[in-house]
Amino acid sequence: DRAEPPRARAPVFDDAPALPRPDGTRATGGGVSALGSREQQLLIPDTYVAQRADASSRIEAQVSEVASMFGRVAQLVKDQNESVERIEVNVEAAAADVEAAETALVQRLNTMSSTTVTALKVGGIVLTTLVCYVFLV
Repeated sequence: DRAEPPRARAPVFDDAPALPRPDGTRATGGGVSALGSREQQLLIPDTYVAQRADASSRIEAQVSEVASMFGRVAQLVKDQNESVERIEVNVEAAAADVEAAETALVQRLNTMSSTTVTALKVGGIVLTTLVCYVFLV
């Protein structure tokens, strides 16, 4: 019931122009194979395949490393976002505290002004009473 996995085979070129081979030699195009057909198979040396597999695994490792770096950067961005949100909340709280302090200072200034006026009134009455006492006595 299970389908067999596809088998790897060397690429087949039909009347392909001469392509460079991995070993540096050039294939001759249009030749007739041992079977008598016009197809020619380009056989790739095992060392070339091993080099390609090694390069492929290195690339895979580098891609994995880059993905890991992106994950770390994403975590840093998330952490920074949380820090910025905390700073924003602290700034808003500080602004509210400054407004409350300003209101309290204005109220205190108004209270001090009215206290000064009251003190001057009381001082005037006391002074008037003293002057009247001195003249009458």
